[in-house]
Amino acid sequence: TDSFGNEKFYKVYGHDDWTIGWSIAQTSDGGFALLGNSTETDPWLDFRLTKIDSLGNEEWTKFYGRSSDDTGSCVKQTSNGGYILTGSSGGWSSSPVIWVIRVDSSGSQLWDKTYGGANSDHWDSGYDVTETSDGNFVILGRIYDNSNSNYNIALIKLDSDGNELWFKRYGGLQDDSPNEFAALDDGYAICGVTSSSGSAHTDIYFIKTDVNGNISYTRTFGDSNNNSSGGIASISDTQFAIVGQTTLSADNTNIDFIHFNTSGYTSQTILYENQSGNYVNSSELLVQVQNS
Repeated sequence: TDSFGNEKFYKVYGHDDWTIGWSIAQTSDGGFALLGNSTETDPWLDFRLTKIDSLGNEEWTKFYGRSSDDTGSCVKQTSNGGYILTGSSGGWSSSPVIWVIRVDSSGSQLWDKTYGGANSDHWDSGYDVTETSDGNFVILGRIYDNSNSNYNIALIKLDSDGNELWFKRYGGLQDDSPNEFAALDDGYAICGVTSSSGSAHTDIYFIKTDVNGNISYTRTFGDSNNNSSGGIASISDTQFAIVGQTTLSADNTNIDFIHFNTSGYTSQTILYENQSGNYVNSSELLVQVQNS
């Protein structure tokens, strides 16, 4: 759409019932890269990467898969015009792992790496990825902790060839899961959901780290309902915002907006009440923030 929400084009991509889109990134030529899943090439789910131009015309499509179900979560364009992808490989057929793939500007695979997968009964997955100013990559994911029998948030830094530089885990004694993160000049800001805050419900979970992934501070936000985050946006070098949701019942949610500075102090918290009484998922909302 344009900035007023008027439709510019409408396109459908894929040729089977299991073609699902999960992530979109605008490219340097004004087009877009679309990452999803598909069973078009074999019985297993594969990553499906489609490059389209600014009018939605398909330029190329590539599939990446192993002998298991593979689900893509996030695509970003790299500084050299290629793409970095992350998601999960393994499905329920084998130990699910965080899967990272780097491809060139035509979608040809350069390398792939896997992380986690220590327990075949639990699902490790990549959620978000960014290229850092030094030409390396940071992956945000979820990984199972066998020692405590729960999920943790994982932050993994890789060099440009996919070799692990460091691996950090965050969370408590209950399940904690990520949603998105933002790269800052002095580290990373992560949003997710936690069950480890000591209450009987989930809370929005915020983690600020330094450039090496060490925790600077954490914050939780919630009330007597289940709360979860949907996304994070860097507004400036000193401010960012989280959009989340409060679940009032199985089919009724409100939207939360939390405005931070980089010291972790909240300057604004807004609750948008859902007057319709229907379920709204904040992870499906696109939020654009401008410095004005």
